[in-house]
Amino acid sequence: MRLGAQAIKRRSFLARFVFPVGSMLVVMLALLVVYNHAWRLGSPLLKTILAWASGVPLFCLLYFSAVILYPMIYFRGGGPVEQVVGSFAPQAAWWLKEISRAGAYFTFPETLYYGLSQVFLVAFAGNVAVMGVAELVCRARARRRGGRRRVLTWGPVLAILIGLSGIYFMALWGDGERWFYVYQEVYRALFR
Repeated sequence: MRLGAQAIKRRSFLARFVFPVGSMLVVMLALLVVYNHAWRLGSPLLKTILAWASGVPLFCLLYFSAVILYPMIYFRGGGPVEQVVGSFAPQAAWWLKEISRAGAYFTFPETLYYGLSQVFLVAFAGNVAVMGVAELVCRARARRRGGRRRVLTWGPVLAILIGLSGIYFMALWGDGERWFYVYQEVYRALFR
């Protein structure tokens, strides 16, 4: 992949995709284990400290994983598909974990519908916007290194606009209540 005066060396699939995504998933798993099992220590103060110390980074990584993964994959020579798939991998793992938990209580169609709740969709929309910003930042960094690729194009700008629109309609419009009402009404129509 030639982005600058010097070509960005395209590393092996293992180095450019598996290692960054796998590392992120391992860190998130470790934080999740601490977050979920802090109560077992018996001390309410220690539980609170550990829950905050693991929960805040966990949810920041979950919602903003593209800030880290997108540039790592980009500057290791990964293509657009690898950048997008890699940026969504932590959210996909979280989504699969959550719907598998819901599947213990609900039917399969209800479980899949649960996977469309605004908690997941807002995270997805936010990640789309973050990937747009990350693409612009990566292009600007590559251009400073002597690259000729235009920084501002419609693709990243549209990603930012679509992501922010999704966040607005699902979380901010009417404090999220309007979207949740639509979600609940569709649920009632499908599963009554």
